[in-house]
Amino acid sequence: MKRKRLTELFPFLLPLRQKQRKFLFYLKMKFDKAIYSHTKEEGLLPHLIFETHSLLINPNTGYDIRYQYNKVHNLKLAVKTMDHILIRPGETFSFWQLARYADRKERYKDGLCLVHGEIQGVYGGGLCQLSNLLYWLFQHTPLTVVEHHNHAKHSFPVPESGVPSWVDATVSEGWLDLKVKNETNATFQLDFSFDEDNLYGCILADRPVPLPEDMPDEPDQK
Repeated sequence: MKRKRLTELFPFLLPLRQKQRKFLFYLKMKFDKAIYSHTKEEGLLPHLIFETHSLLINPNTGYDIRYQYNKVHNLKLAVKTMDHILIRPGETFSFWQLARYADRKERYKDGLCLVHGEIQGVYGGGLCQLSNLLYWLFQHTPLTVVEHHNHAKHSFPVPESGVPSWVDATVSEGWLDLKVKNETNATFQLDFSFDEDNLYGCILADRPVPLPEDMPDEPDQK
């Protein structure tokens, strides 16, 4: 039988553990010598590299549909932190460096999240839909993936969208990040928008850039 974590045996310790992990998580980044992307530019860079979309509401989760609408709320807060962000030469894009304070003015809602192998409604759940989309965008650029994590298991059926179902990049504040480093001489920029049904994302550059030669066309087996 799998040994239970301390926070599973004593749930009241979880908030303290989360605060500890987040403190150490950001402290490590403060001293890791990486230059993190924080600059935004309202105008868009001239060269479109790749664009995609992701369906917002998934009616086939088997869970209360309100979690899907809560997820959309959470996604909009997180997207605000990285919309029009520039990833300049030598800089590293970090999901959590940008989304860290997304809920400072308007609070996240409970969305679905995989916790200890089980799907639960948790504060800020659903942001992995954004990290999946970002990872698919980055796969179409020469940006170098510095940190990437797969989900432990697939949670429920994924609806059709511009992001293939096998593209997987989970994030968890204090534990798991999505990072890419710009080791080119080009500047990249992210742009997002929403309509009633989809989240749209694209990545642009200030000059033409060659596409990676090893573009993924099947699930990563690592």
